[in-house]
Amino acid sequence: MSKGLKITTIVIVVIAVVTVVLALAVRSIMTSARVRGIIVERIEKRVGADIDVGGVSTSFPFGMDIDLRDVGFRKVDRKGKSIEFASDVVAVHPSIISIIRKKPELSSFVVKNGIVLYSSPKSNMRLIGLDLTGSLGLDENGKGRSVFSMKADSMTIDKSPVSVIDVEVAGSFADRKDLLTMSRIGFGIAGGRAKGSGAVGISKKGNLEVSTNMLFIGMKSMELAKILPSIPVVFDGLFDVEAKSTFAVDDEGEVVLSSIDSNGNVHSSGGEMDVSSALSELDRLAPEIYSFLKRASYDDLSMDFTIEKGWVKTRDWRITSSKGDWLLRGGFSLRGLLDYSARLTIPHDVQRGMDTGRYGDVLNLLKDKNGNLMKRPRVSLDLENVKVKATGDLFDNIMKNF
Repeated sequence: MSKGLKITTIVIVVIAVVTVVLALAVRSIMTSARVRGIIVERIEKRVGADIDVGGVSTSFPFGMDIDLRDVGFRKVDRKGKSIEFASDVVAVHPSIISIIRKKPELSSFVVKNGIVLYSSPKSNMRLIGLDLTGSLGLDENGKGRSVFSMKADSMTIDKSPVSVIDVEVAGSFADRKDLLTMSRIGFGIAGGRAKGSGAVGISKKGNLEVSTNMLFIGMKSMELAKILPSIPVVFDGLFDVEAKSTFAVDDEGEVVLSSIDSNGNVHSSGGEMDVSSALSELDRLAPEIYSFLKRASYDDLSMDFTIEKGWVKTRDWRITSSKGDWLLRGGFSLRGLLDYSARLTIPHDVQRGMDTGRYGDVLNLLKDKNGNLMKRPRVSLDLENVKVKATGDLFDNIMKNF
């Protein structure tokens, strides 16, 4: 045997012996009881929660993996809020050095088929089918940090009329002022799909401060209407919404409406609209016009919007329909109050099918003593040759809820 081969053989044998000795040493240290004591009990003390583990298995000496089966987590605070977690398997890959130092860090962790339940006196939230991967450790200041990627089948909130499905989030978490950074967000909502990014921090008042930059594609208007204030205009179509938003969440998990600050745009490429509820007073004044206008198909709908101090303000809300073009300006509060003015232009060929002459007495009421149209109209109705404009009390009831 050559000298070089002998040296190589000796080195391999030494490495094998050292590996076996270390593995046996690690295995003697990493018993199930020690895993519970070092990892589970320390996490319980750190977060003030109860943790149950049905079983513990390790892969030593052939690896550093620890599998926790039938894991349960529950924390309740003095205000009656609770968070519960259950999972079939939680697999962790700890750093041996960190365990020896009794400051466990996880090089990687995996959660399979998890369930998260959040409950407060005001609302409940459920996250079903959670799959989570990531790492967990300590930063230079001794505070927790984590990088993660998660998927979930669905998320439901009792007070929300719509469910979120196929949730995907990737980001990082840190135990400091800026808690959570979400580099990728994706989920299904209202029959469409949303994607974007966001962040969560802590405000000076102690509330969670959330910022998002989202694009919603192909949302069904009927589903979308469930989460908006009750506006008596019914749309049936698919909508795209792009929005940048910030808002606060209080310690009860409620969004602080007055904190919402958002801007963006809405677009729909066609559908049906029903304004019969908004124009119900017109049925008494001009039933033929009301019958003509109350329902129509639209070819295009677009608007820019801002949300500030609890009010949604729309700029140049344009609706191109088969019976005329609408232009709406105004806004509504997130608590249901509305303040809108509207303008409808009806093409000349459409006018031919309308008997507008029979409403001459009503039209005369909209002029001042000199025969001029009144100023600051609440609603304007342009019929090219015959112009109808209304203001004051006459159409207040028509548009007060529009």
